[in-house]
Amino acid sequence: MGFFKFYLLNQKWFLLVKQKIDKLMTSAKQKYNYCYLHGFGSSENSYKGLKLKEIFKNEINIKCLNCNIPTFEEMTISNVLEYLNKEYTVPYRFIGSSLGGLIATQFAEKYPEKVDRIVLCAPAWKINELWDSIIFGKETIENWEKTGKLNFKMGRRGHELDEGKFSAFETFEDGKMIGWNYYKDAMDNKYQYPIPKCPVLIFHGFNFFFFGSKSH
Repeated sequence: MGFFKFYLLNQKWFLLVKQKIDKLMTSAKQKYNYCYLHGFGSSENSYKGLKLKEIFKNEINIKCLNCNIPTFEEMTISNVLEYLNKEYTVPYRFIGSSLGGLIATQFAEKYPEKVDRIVLCAPAWKINELWDSIIFGKETIENWEKTGKLNFKMGRRGHELDEGKFSAFETFEDGKMIGWNYYKDAMDNKYQYPIPKCPVLIFHGFNFFFFGSKSH
């Protein structure tokens, strides 16, 4: 069991996050848009997002954004960035998990004047390497391109190893559908390792297999 998963299931992890964010976010509350960006295959009902929202309810209002824009099947990273830019009113303070962490840092790099600071939980940087070699493999990706869609379902037990292979994603006939445009957009080099200019706080486990700290 990885370090990140262990603390994810432990109330102490959220208290630690709260302490760090309290220290990092000290300015007037109404001047910023606090926004939680969930990971791939999740939604605005993300466990981490709702838990953080509950912990901070008396201090700040954290919006849990649904990053599946316009739908999960049609979503792309570019769609989310466009939405965040369109909805901008005051500077963002992002909390991004996994893919949400990649989106947060990419937006901050692209629109530095619109992001005040970021908290990241195991950000999905170098996503091209992960999707090609760890998650799907060449044959699945070729079939995805040919059919235009991929039918899969998120593994309920999360990031576990099965005979040395990553098994958080399993394909089922009744799984979620995701379009090929998502893969094409995600593989763009500009999304691999964004470098924001704002302050960034990262929570990451050394033994978290999917987005291991050594890969960053």
